[in-house]
Amino acid sequence: LVEAIPVPDSGTDEGFGVAVDFTGFAYVVGHTASTNFPTTAGAVQRQFGGGTESGGDAFVAKLNQAGSALAYSTYLGGLEADVGRAIAVGSGGEACVTGTTKSSNFPTANAIQSRNASGCIDNFSNCTDAFAAKLSQSGDNLVYSTYLGGASRGSSPFQAGDSGAGIAMDQ
Repeated sequence: LVEAIPVPDSGTDEGFGVAVDFTGFAYVVGHTASTNFPTTAGAVQRQFGGGTESGGDAFVAKLNQAGSALAYSTYLGGLEADVGRAIAVGSGGEACVTGTTKSSNFPTANAIQSRNASGCIDNFSNCTDAFAAKLSQSGDNLVYSTYLGGASRGSSPFQAGDSGAGIAMDQ
């Protein structure tokens, strides 16, 4: 499957979640520090959003049934570190993803929380919010995308932030 789609090696690329819909399309969510990660025409975010020094972007990719081509592939991130951790697929082919963002400009749409509320004090704190996003069946639109989190009040520079680690969809 990986050999069928060459991924340029300009940074670290990691897949953390995979789901398969009832027609056999595979969906992958993860993290990339590559500025030339393969994206597709019409994708939600075709350009890399975060600097490689700050951790990179989440990505969402949909592969055809044979694993030989991308149905869509998109970055999902802002200027800081963004990591996609889990994915679920609805009966209509919409992908729901969750993960962690440190970005203040993570892409949002129809958000219930439109800004990062982690209260980041400095670059050494783990000032993160969880995010949840739903992509359209063709990957060209964010049905919704929102921050989920609150202010981090720990006194340690290694304080924990908010993070999404699992997601599911109902009928």
